[in-house]
Amino acid sequence: MSKTLQAMQGKEPGCWGHDEVSALVAELSSGSCDNDTKNDIVKTIGDLAANDAHREYLFSEKSLLPALLALLAPEAGVKAQALAARAAGNLSYDHEESARAAVSLGIHTALIGALSSALDQYPDATDASLEGLGLILRNCSGALANFASAGLEVQEQLLAHGALDQLQRVLQCGASHAVALIMASRGVSNLADGEGAEKMNKSIGAHVATALYKAYNKQRTDGDGADAMLPHAISALSAALRTCCSDAKLAAGTAEAEDAVGHMFALAGESEAQGRPFYVKPSSDRPPNAEEEEEEENEEVALNGAIWDAFDAMVAHDSCAPLLAPHTSLALAAARDLARFDHGRASSLVVALTASEANIAALMEHCQDLGAMLAAEPLSGQPKLLALFTNLASTEANCQRLVHCGLFQQIASRVLECDIPPKPDLEDDSAASVVVGRMYVASTSEELDRFRVLYNALTAVRNFAIAPFCKEIIAQDDTLLKRIIQLTTYENPHLRWVAVCLLRSLASSERAIEPMRNAGAVSTLCDLAKAQLPDGQLKINLEAARTVFGLAYGPFAGHDEERRAVAQQSTMQPFQLLLHSEHVLLQSEALKMFLLLIRDGQGSESFAKEIRDDTRTLTRLVELVKSGQQPINMLSINVISLVVKATGPLQAPFDANLVESLDACTTVGEFKEVVEQLRAVHSK
Repeated sequence: MSKTLQAMQGKEPGCWGHDEVSALVAELSSGSCDNDTKNDIVKTIGDLAANDAHREYLFSEKSLLPALLALLAPEAGVKAQALAARAAGNLSYDHEESARAAVSLGIHTALIGALSSALDQYPDATDASLEGLGLILRNCSGALANFASAGLEVQEQLLAHGALDQLQRVLQCGASHAVALIMASRGVSNLADGEGAEKMNKSIGAHVATALYKAYNKQRTDGDGADAMLPHAISALSAALRTCCSDAKLAAGTAEAEDAVGHMFALAGESEAQGRPFYVKPSSDRPPNAEEEEEEENEEVALNGAIWDAFDAMVAHDSCAPLLAPHTSLALAAARDLARFDHGRASSLVVALTASEANIAALMEHCQDLGAMLAAEPLSGQPKLLALFTNLASTEANCQRLVHCGLFQQIASRVLECDIPPKPDLEDDSAASVVVGRMYVASTSEELDRFRVLYNALTAVRNFAIAPFCKEIIAQDDTLLKRIIQLTTYENPHLRWVAVCLLRSLASSERAIEPMRNAGAVSTLCDLAKAQLPDGQLKINLEAARTVFGLAYGPFAGHDEERRAVAQQSTMQPFQLLLHSEHVLLQSEALKMFLLLIRDGQGSESFAKEIRDDTRTLTRLVELVKSGQQPINMLSINVISLVVKATGPLQAPFDANLVESLDACTTVGEFKEVVEQLRAVHSK
């Protein structure tokens, strides 16, 4: 028996000092011990290495690692190999220097070789040898798992020498040793989440995910190590899933990606069933005496961080996000947990669930949960969730369901409650102010949050307006309707555009016409249609003009008296502005409006006279006739024809210019007759 062991017999490892540790290592390194004594010494060294202080003593003994390397050789025997692997693993636990030193000596290759040899023997092993082989599987896997935490350089060495392949074999070998499976899953997990995670994950694919999942299920059914294995299995599965998502081939909805997602969520569900939250806040502010609770909590942080890394991987790749659809319930449960600490990340996950029709259909089954999330969300997190509801309100059936569960009312309340911040009276732009779309929005981050909530809520309400019954709900809510009309006067173009488009949508509903007129929509929109807006905002003029026209002349505009009342408030000016645009679409819209206004029985003469008296507009019409660009030139000819019929021939110089333009214009069909009539009138 070892002299040192004999002297220290009966004493706990904590009683050992540096001198005793040195004496023990010296005995092992001397080579004079028999095999049983060596095994006793190595077992004791493994016990001592589990203590932080002794680990430092042992690491300082430079002869220890070479001695352990010699014991990992096949000729040393199974028991010696298993004990040496345990000692090497404990020495490197949370000790990067020791792990790097071991790898530099080649201990990692010896561990991988011992593991491979044991795995080769395992299927045909007798009952007598299974225990020893199981110890090698456990201890070698554990040592490699500890090495894998020692940084990128060590991880690369492990991968280069096949550590991942052997760890996968452990998971697949059907071993009944729960700790061996736990250690193997730890090894894969540490390779996935270490310093070189991005590089490592390229090697950890769906095949490893499947091996992990099957090993976990085996332990859950036959063994007692499933709970301990779960965090490591989830972490490694997360890496496998990130690989699937980042690989374009796997991300295209293949069976490998679907399997990885399914396994990930199955384990996440197991975690939830065990009462673990999906996410817990890190313990930076915990009292220092809560060490045991802190250790347990940090394990949960690591576990759930892995789940969220996997979620993020799917969210970041559009082709992978639809894979979330079958797991919507779990994804929402995870989002609710995370929302307590990281609202932005939680909202991103939920919004990603709308990436496909399948996801949207699944989300619609959880309207109440979504409403609860929105109600609990702070101001800064609400814009993303409101964007989610914009996506959900994509069909009339969805709108009806969202209204039924009260979500529309929640969204509409944001439109009413979020005040528009007044622009400060500054001679120049404040450095603290926030600008969106080249327009002032806010002076503080809180004001910016309010603006974003208002904008996204208004956008969601606009989507709800695709459903006829929602148009009626909006129009009958006088407070909400007036608020929408008010928002068309706000100077930010994005907000103004959404408000105008929403009003135009409402104007297509028969039951919305009268409430809109009563709420002052006509005069407000007329002012907006005529407003001189900055470059690039002519589309706002156009939508405002179209909405006014719909209120005055649309299919639900009413009788002549009602039309006349609206017509008196509107003029040709907004359409004249559009006519001078360089965009053919806007020109075309303006010309169509001219034709409809002048043809109408009420106010047609005044509209025709307004065009005739505006030299700039008349010049533009003649230019468009001469351009020869169809259908703009034909529409322009028709407008001029109606003006001439209502007010008489054009006067100089327009008459000569018109004839010249008509001569340059090639016409066919109905327009030929109009051209001949105009030419005849102006040739007299």
